[in-house]
Amino acid sequence: MNKKQFFFFLAIAFLFIFVLLTLTYQESQSKLQYAGSDTGQQENTLILGHAEASSPPAVSFCPEDDCKTLVASLIQDSNTSIDCAIYDITSKDIADALLSEHRQGTKIRIVTDNARAATKTSKVGDLKSAGIDVLISQSKDSYMHNKFCVFDSKVSLVGSANFTDNSLLESYNNILVFEDEKLAKVLEEKIDSFYLGKFSDSSTVLGKDISSNFSVYFCPSNNCKNQIVSQISNAGTSIFCMVYSFTLDEFGDALLEAKGRGVDVKLVLESQQVTEYSEYQRLMAEGVEVILEGTPYLMHNKFCVFDNYTLVTGSMNFSYNGINNNDETLLVISDSNLARAFLSYFQGKLAEWNSKPEIK
Repeated sequence: MNKKQFFFFLAIAFLFIFVLLTLTYQESQSKLQYAGSDTGQQENTLILGHAEASSPPAVSFCPEDDCKTLVASLIQDSNTSIDCAIYDITSKDIADALLSEHRQGTKIRIVTDNARAATKTSKVGDLKSAGIDVLISQSKDSYMHNKFCVFDSKVSLVGSANFTDNSLLESYNNILVFEDEKLAKVLEEKIDSFYLGKFSDSSTVLGKDISSNFSVYFCPSNNCKNQIVSQISNAGTSIFCMVYSFTLDEFGDALLEAKGRGVDVKLVLESQQVTEYSEYQRLMAEGVEVILEGTPYLMHNKFCVFDNYTLVTGSMNFSYNGINNNDETLLVISDSNLARAFLSYFQGKLAEWNSKPEIK
């Protein structure tokens, strides 16, 4: 090879390296940005406890998304273990998926509520008869009202949906699926505590910070109430909530105080839960925009979006039992992209149901 050929190949090599570095930089930058934000908050990706879990959770809204297939697939894709705390299990397809995994040797633990397990439609008896490890809460004064699972100690499902066909295919719910070992470990610790008999106010596992922008709390504890009140009190521009049952005066007081300082407050509530104890009438009388779900099915979500940035969701209703008696899960996540997904869903339902007649 002569000198001219050597310098030619050297130039080609430098050009290749430059192109490679440029593409790598552009790819890394695109992963750090969200497009089209108008929140005014600093954009970020979710960091769920460790470096390799930098992607946001998958979000599903039932019944628009096929939530039953999602749950069944998570069960069927498991290889070693399934740990679930689920208030109600009546879906034959979900029960069949659990039974199939049990026959294949997957270690399964199910924690559920005693009142729901005693119903005629419950599949808990079938699971127990097959040899699946099922723990039924014994308290008659509180519900084991959680709705979460951990698959293979790394994938977690958390939301408002029970394992019933009504909940997954007809009612309005949300499900988040995380790939994060730290969150999975915290949820498994909660399952462990149930097996030690620690239900309701005897619980010793009250939650943990998963990262700087993500925390999980277990009710009953002051953490659950304080987190909601704190988020309402700190909201600067907007509070949008979709809640199945809203009877707690303290949360109503905080929302009215927020409205009084100029925060845009909007709520969607389930019409069947509007009773003499509901905050609906009081909030409406004070000028808060409250829309009632307008279909034959249940609006079973329990979430709020604060300032288009912080999402609070889980199994907890805005009720005395929700914060003081029941075993519940509450997620608090500050992430503009995730908040935007829930906000878009909220705004769509607000517009859809805004024309429905309200309860007088």
